[in-house]
Amino acid sequence: MSHRAIVAERQPNERFNLYHSRNGAEDIQLLDELRESLNVHGRVDFEALTGETIPEAAKQIEHASESRYRVESGDTGNIVEPRPIATNVRQEALLLADDLLQFEVLYVVADGDVNAYWLTWTYPDVIRPWRDHVEMDVYDADGLPTRAADLMEYVEDGDPVRTITDFQQGWLSDDLVRTVVGDYHRWLYELHTMAVDEFDKDEVDDDEAPRRLIQTPEHCLTFRVDENTTLVPQSHPFVLPIRLGSSPMTSSERIREAAAQTRLSVGAGLNAAERVSEDALRQACADSLIEIVDQHRDQVATDFVPGALGDAIDEYRQSRDRQVLEDIWRRD
Repeated sequence: MSHRAIVAERQPNERFNLYHSRNGAEDIQLLDELRESLNVHGRVDFEALTGETIPEAAKQIEHASESRYRVESGDTGNIVEPRPIATNVRQEALLLADDLLQFEVLYVVADGDVNAYWLTWTYPDVIRPWRDHVEMDVYDADGLPTRAADLMEYVEDGDPVRTITDFQQGWLSDDLVRTVVGDYHRWLYELHTMAVDEFDKDEVDDDEAPRRLIQTPEHCLTFRVDENTTLVPQSHPFVLPIRLGSSPMTSSERIREAAAQTRLSVGAGLNAAERVSEDALRQACADSLIEIVDQHRDQVATDFVPGALGDAIDEYRQSRDRQVLEDIWRRD
């Protein structure tokens, strides 16, 4: 799957134009390219940032006849699409879009430099929607065909090493299930969110929904969701921008893995409860947010956090009083 990014370029009026990069979050590769493309005025020539953005394997799968699998297509040749997706956006509104789960990195072009922020998803109720709506098959990567068409045939006709459909007591003791769910639940929800429009556009029945494919170094994952609506919140107040360090790829991996483990831990607790009240869910959201802020205290970029939440995070970092964030979460 592609790893999307948002590029926000500050304009002379102090507002931002926003651009979309289909694969600019992968390995944080776009950071150096944006910095190298800055002109004497500190602006980016987006038309000059060209290259292929869709993997060859994805093209093969998309063009294979009668494929039950959906992948991205439509390579435009632009690393960053030169036409902005939004203009004249205030800084405090950069992360108010309703589809932020689809984006992993925010690049900010300002003051003659480019900085990168990992868009950290804090929503913790990630197990129960999977339990209720998702069926995933897990295939071992060893021996998988290298040709895309053969890979499709393999996963359609072969036997998975595990099928993940429910989360009964003891599921956390299954190393494979715990690893797959912990590492890839965000990708699953991200891909499903992107597919919701296809359900509406194609008028696909829930029981005929195409399976999605995620290929990882260790496994090949295929899944189907029985709902044509989003299963989880995907934007403010559940997206926290965290500044990447001097080794951005390593920094992004560390942030991503820590946040995933936080969501898994808090989400497993919600799944184990006999009943989850609205108050319990709000408390879980606060717990997840506080843990992630504690993990990256000085790197949380509250300048880009909309509304009162950014001020509350700043106050919490000074006072260490959990009640500050718990209270604002209940108000929100």
